[in-house]
Amino acid sequence: MRLYFSTVIRAAPPSQGGTLVSLDWATKRVESTTVIAPTDPSFEDLNPRGNTRGGRGIARVGDDLVVASYHTLLRFGPGLELRGRASNGLMVGIHEVDATGDGASIWIASTAVDAALRVRVDNGEILDQRWPREHPGIQAALGVAPRPIDKSADNRGRHLEPVESTDPRHLHLNAVNARGGRLLALFHSQAVIADLDSGKVLVRHPSLHRAHNLVVTEERVAIVNDTYGRTIRFFDLASGDLVRTIDLMSFPWVQDLDRSFGRVSPVARIRRRMGLGRPVVARPLFVRGLARADGRLYVGLSPASILEIDEASGRLVDCYGHSRNVNEAVHGLYVEPADPA
Repeated sequence: MRLYFSTVIRAAPPSQGGTLVSLDWATKRVESTTVIAPTDPSFEDLNPRGNTRGGRGIARVGDDLVVASYHTLLRFGPGLELRGRASNGLMVGIHEVDATGDGASIWIASTAVDAALRVRVDNGEILDQRWPREHPGIQAALGVAPRPIDKSADNRGRHLEPVESTDPRHLHLNAVNARGGRLLALFHSQAVIADLDSGKVLVRHPSLHRAHNLVVTEERVAIVNDTYGRTIRFFDLASGDLVRTIDLMSFPWVQDLDRSFGRVSPVARIRRRMGLGRPVVARPLFVRGLARADGRLYVGLSPASILEIDEASGRLVDCYGHSRNVNEAVHGLYVEPADPA
């Protein structure tokens, strides 16, 4: 089985801010890797956090593996050879993506401008769009107002400052899911999952604050990474209730990772104060990246690592450590479906 994942390296130069990796999961052999960086346009990014760095959501669209960067969809072949790129002025701060199934387009979370866009992967043409802060239902439920934005302009370099993400009106729409005929989104600053068509808030729960990823099962259960709680949470979309959790800290392998990277020694603390060594702007065990395939959940961590969990039992099946740099976190995850033959 082949697994693809993207990483973001905080504090790195944007040109070296993350990678796309093709991994043979059975052998844990890295088959291919390529740098993901924002170009055309590129930026001087003074924000040491993720911001413009690295790769984001991943999906299969037709014969292409589509990977998002800060403002561009990159199309790759089997060996991660670049086949093409597409962008537009409203693709800003892309986080997660979800393929539509038509073989040509994809829904993206354009997080910096609080929009969900369906775009062609070959040329970036916008085929459909949702602006939840303009929806009366979202406005009434969350007390937000439309965002003043020139939708005809090139916004890709206009939202780099941290104040953009700390604005209390900002939804931080960072994940979309278009399965089952409904377009859902996670607003992590508001701690809700909402239906972007009806404007209805389906789930409101404090653990969704600063959460990532949104996978929806056939039973209409939403699976989300509680990023700072280090927990996978399952929500019934019909009732809005939290129905299940998987505590990642219950796994000895994760506990070992926490012991290795989660505790700062006195010497390391002094070195940081003196500005020595690699700057650390990220916390370990930052949980982001989620894929579901063949009864398994694949979950990303920092330092860049991946867990394979049996969905039914919640048991840890396998794991992979890719990096020992705590600033490098997994962002996107995609599991190639098993060949029926």
